Amino acid sequence: MLIVKLLYVAIAVGLSAFVGEFSISKSNELLSEGLCWTRTAERQSFIMRMEYLKSVLRQQVGFFDTQEAGSSTTHQVVSTISNDANSIQVAICDKIPNCLAYMSTFVFCLVTSYMLSWKLALAALPLTLMFIIPGLVFGKFMVDVIMKMVESYEVAGGIAEQAVSSIRTAWLGTYLVTEKGGSIFVAGINIIIGGLSVLGALPNLTSITEAMAASTRIFQMIDRTPSIDSDDKKGKALSFIRGEIQFQDIYFNYPSRLDTPILQGLNLTIPAGKTVGLVGGSGSGKSTVISLLQRFYDPDEGQILLDGHKVNMLQLKWWRSQMGLVNQEPVLFATSIKENILFGKEGASMDDVVNAAKDANAHDFITKLQDGYETQVGQFGFQLSGGQKQRIAIARALIRDPKILLLDEATSVLDVKSKGIVQDAIDEASKGRTTINIAHRLSTIRTANLIVVLQAGRVIESGIAALDFITSLLQHYNFTVMGEKLTTRVREKLLAKLMTFEIGWFDDDENTSASICAKLATEANMFRSLVGDPMSLLVQAFFGSLFAYILGLILTWRLALVMIVQPLVVGSYYSKSVLMKSMAGKAQKAHKEGSFGLFSSQFLNTASTALSFWYGGRLLTEGLISPEHLFQAFLILLFFAYVIAEAGSMTNDLSKGGNAIRSVLAILDRKSEIDPSNSWGALDIKKKLKGQVEFNNVFFAYPTRPDQMIFKGLNLKIDAGKTMALVGPSGYGKSTVIGLIERFYDPMKGTVFIDGQDVKSYKLRLLRSHIALVSQEPTLFAGTIRENIAYGKEDARESEIRKATVLANAHEFISVMKDGYDTYCGERGVQLSGGQKQRIALARAIIKDPSILLLDEATSALDSVSESLVQDALEKMMVVRTCVVIAHRLSTIQKSNCISVIKNGKVVEQGSHTELMELGNGGAYYSLTRIQSGSSSYH
Repeated sequence: MLIVKLLYVAIAVGLSAFVGEFSISKSNELLSEGLCWTRTAERQSFIMRMEYLKSVLRQQVGFFDTQEAGSSTTHQVVSTISNDANSIQVAICDKIPNCLAYMSTFVFCLVTSYMLSWKLALAALPLTLMFIIPGLVFGKFMVDVIMKMVESYEVAGGIAEQAVSSIRTAWLGTYLVTEKGGSIFVAGINIIIGGLSVLGALPNLTSITEAMAASTRIFQMIDRTPSIDSDDKKGKALSFIRGEIQFQDIYFNYPSRLDTPILQGLNLTIPAGKTVGLVGGSGSGKSTVISLLQRFYDPDEGQILLDGHKVNMLQLKWWRSQMGLVNQEPVLFATSIKENILFGKEGASMDDVVNAAKDANAHDFITKLQDGYETQVGQFGFQLSGGQKQRIAIARALIRDPKILLLDEATSVLDVKSKGIVQDAIDEASKGRTTINIAHRLSTIRTANLIVVLQAGRVIESGIAALDFITSLLQHYNFTVMGEKLTTRVREKLLAKLMTFEIGWFDDDENTSASICAKLATEANMFRSLVGDPMSLLVQAFFGSLFAYILGLILTWRLALVMIVQPLVVGSYYSKSVLMKSMAGKAQKAHKEGSFGLFSSQFLNTASTALSFWYGGRLLTEGLISPEHLFQAFLILLFFAYVIAEAGSMTNDLSKGGNAIRSVLAILDRKSEIDPSNSWGALDIKKKLKGQVEFNNVFFAYPTRPDQMIFKGLNLKIDAGKTMALVGPSGYGKSTVIGLIERFYDPMKGTVFIDGQDVKSYKLRLLRSHIALVSQEPTLFAGTIRENIAYGKEDARESEIRKATVLANAHEFISVMKDGYDTYCGERGVQLSGGQKQRIALARAIIKDPSILLLDEATSALDSVSESLVQDALEKMMVVRTCVVIAHRLSTIQKSNCISVIKNGKVVEQGSHTELMELGNGGAYYSLTRIQSGSSSYH
């Protein structure tokens, strides 16, 4: 009868697990969702991710400036959203339910044993404490350890299991059995099962502790209240804005550079509805004015007023919604052109999008694209040219019909045709609006009502007469260790492999920097499942069960054969791990199927125990086994049944690890179409290249836009040691020429030659070491200025670094910084102004001493004085090397040996400046120069 009741208990346990995993009907959806651990885990991790990201986005900009390298960077945010939140989800989904189940079993067994034989239960209490105390001590210790390891992706997990016997307990139990028989036996079994349940709960503590550490970091960010809170609903929302802006006695230092004053008593009044041009040397504080106006920062002293109201007393979200901003480095998101423009105004219609695009001179090129406004721009807008990206950014600003328009070199990267049209559109859009226009080119502020000259954080001159002054400016121990080493090695291999892939692979939307960071943070971390706690438990279960079954067969082979049903528990757990796909859309079906696996595992676990009791009793009654052998065999097989069950619960981790492994191995096994690490190139470069470049009948389209041909039989020859300037409308392939020379891409048809040899025949890494590129959007790394320059040449000497900065007109501004060449640039160089970043990029190219120098609007972000000095330095460099210069401002290329006009995928005109100008009105280059001077239009 007792055994029959135990079977009923087994069925009840299985059904309870089933109900906890699976919603029986929609009518009790709320109740079942509360019981379903998996759904709860998904909901909670989703909420945590959203709240964490929301909190990150509401922090003031100064918070990120003051973080150490690697803290609160893009990579760290992605890692937290993917890795930390995933740890919490796993803990809620698997580990906490396991612990609760085991501890519930422990409490039930302890109470039952006390009711049956309180003396035996009391005697076993010290043994129970020996199970519990090490786990609690370990958990407290691991919280501090894991918190430190999480910061560098080194999450070490392992738990020590204690198996201690007590001679006193064994002796007392034997004595009581002779007095009370079966009750004592059942009480003893309950004590053993309870102790084993505690052991079963302990391995889950590592994941729970890891989740606790991860949640601490997430909640620290969620709970952080920024000093400038974009979600703060407090403050005024004015019903009417005239647009008068006043800066009154403003003093400001960036939080990361407190010893470097930026604004020193700035006083500036911008009349309502007027356009003000801000000019001055790089680092004079022009962009800082815009940052303070948007309240990215608050001034250290002084106040900013809007129509007499203090800006810091206005509701921040409302205040920012009244402004439209266009930076000199446009930021686009990895989505469609339409969605990028819609980011400017919530709820805007398609007509609004089209009208804004027309105003920004973007509509024509968008409609020519295969997918029109649905064209994917790629990560950071890499699928578009610089001019196209800028025009979309301008459209995004214009669609919101802002009361205040902020332009930070908004037309600096546009070609001469687009610049004129967009400038006219901006001038029209500025009417009736307060407009602040930061510019290095005086032509872009010629219509400004007021021009303000900034120097050293002060207004030194203002008014139209300031134009005359501008030209003079300057400025488990082993398994855990194995797991961590494997994880580190996988990350290193994965990153090294990614660095060999062709640029076209990164153009794909699935291969953005965010997804790559997630792979490095999460999927590589899952490799620990192979050799960490889950694998150690499986190894333990395999050899332990093998030993147990052999010993059981020796003691009583009949009972041992019956108890071999226990491995089915592992299979049922595995069915759950395979079927439980925690993905939106497929989750409900997976939960149903996974619930049957959990039901069978819980039922088999308890039912097999009942079967063992029943069959053991039969064997004992028939005299086929002695009581001593029955008890020994039962304890041995029962103990390892729990080990197997716990190992089976880890198959879910192994399943997830297996998916991650397949994803990572797919990358590691992929062969790059253009691999710079290959050394099979037939031609080695033992000396410097001469630098002759030739394009022979080249056809090319970007991999993500195969139907949109960029080159249609391009023929172009660049003589060694000469300078070739490429001009033409935006989007016609000027930057693509540079991409093919560097072998970022290979042509679909035709050949690119360097020194008479196909570029494919060179060892690529060696070839690129002889080529230097300076783009219109300089890329700096999160290191010091010295380190960023030294990237150009391995083992560069200090004297070489300083010589390069002098030539690039960077030494002066670096020297006045507190830390000089050790100044931290910030992620992507955010701690420096645009002009400063560009000059550091130039110094990095100069120190390389390349045979071929590629300049893609290299001086577009410099002020007039700096541009002149840098242009002189570049012209000296061009004397002894081949140079390819892309420029929209024709004044910077007039001294070039040859100028090529590219249009519709071909060279339509070629010659020197003088030769091309002699072609007159019929010439494409002549038309471009007339447009720049404002005298004609380009067809």
